[in-house]
Amino acid sequence: MAAPQRIVSLTPSGTEMLCALGLEHRLVGISPTCDYPPTILSLPRLTLEDVRLRTLQPDLILTPSLETLSASDGTEVLALQPLFLQDIWDDIHRVGAATGQQRQAATLLEGLLARMNALVAETIMLHEPPRVAVLVGVAPLQLAGYWLPDLIQLAGGTAGISRPGEPPVTVTWAQLQAYAPEVLVLSPAGLASAPSPMTLRSLQRLPGWETVPAVRQAQVYAIDAASAFYRPGPRVVNTLELLAGLLHPDLFGDHLPSDGAGYRHLTA
Repeated sequence: MAAPQRIVSLTPSGTEMLCALGLEHRLVGISPTCDYPPTILSLPRLTLEDVRLRTLQPDLILTPSLETLSASDGTEVLALQPLFLQDIWDDIHRVGAATGQQRQAATLLEGLLARMNALVAETIMLHEPPRVAVLVGVAPLQLAGYWLPDLIQLAGGTAGISRPGEPPVTVTWAQLQAYAPEVLVLSPAGLASAPSPMTLRSLQRLPGWETVPAVRQAQVYAIDAASAFYRPGPRVVNTLELLAGLLHPDLFGDHLPSDGAGYRHLTA
């Protein structure tokens, strides 16, 4: 079967995978939330229901869910719905296979896994990984799920209440206090940048906020929600390296951008 030449990606992570595989020139449409790399921003923005989807005559569509389209016109549909970190690697392989870029996918994965393994070779030796809480929701309080607990552990931390492969878990303030996180990361879903001052103030008003170890030790950070934690594509290794830098600046401080791009150090 000939490799697809007209591809529509309705998922930002799929778009990033395609571009990392050198297939940007085959993209004819993207989702409303695709924002990276900058060179794809002028492409038509579509949804599954958009009437323009058929007029573009794609031969491959990447979707973010198990929704299906009629394949009577020969269009292939590939759903990307990762739960674990391993699923992200599998999706890169699947996109490579679906586009005839198996060798490029293998090369991409080799590089990503080499970076990950180089970091893990050091974090695995840590005897007392800090307790980490990544808040992806404030009202109610929600801790990160899916592949984020995997990243926290690989970065040299303990995810505690969160479980790999499971949706974000809702917790009470008392439960979070009892967990006593030593590093607290704020990254509410749906925000294209770091949490607003209002989000931080709502947390600061909680009883006993100042007694949380992460607050006492000035280890509270805000990370870009859209591009960092909710983008299960090639840049997930960037997120791993950023987390490692925040958790262990003495070991991985070189992974932190000097200008603070992508994260902010918050004060109590």
